[in-house]
Amino acid sequence: MPAHGTSGVFGWRQPQSARADLIPGRFLITLDRNQRKLAAADALATLAEQHGLTLITLC
Repeated sequence: MPAHGTSGVFGWRQPQSARADLIPGRFLITLDRNQRKLAAADALATLAEQHGLTLITLC
């Protein structure tokens, strides 16, 4: 996944890993629920950056 703030279908690429192959529903970014999770993470990262924080310290 690219850094937050980029877009395409939100700009995210399908992860390539053994775990993604074993549990594709969890990582399949074409699913609406996963797109919403990525959009929420992107919004939180933007919020953190606006306040001079990292995403980790925000949470």
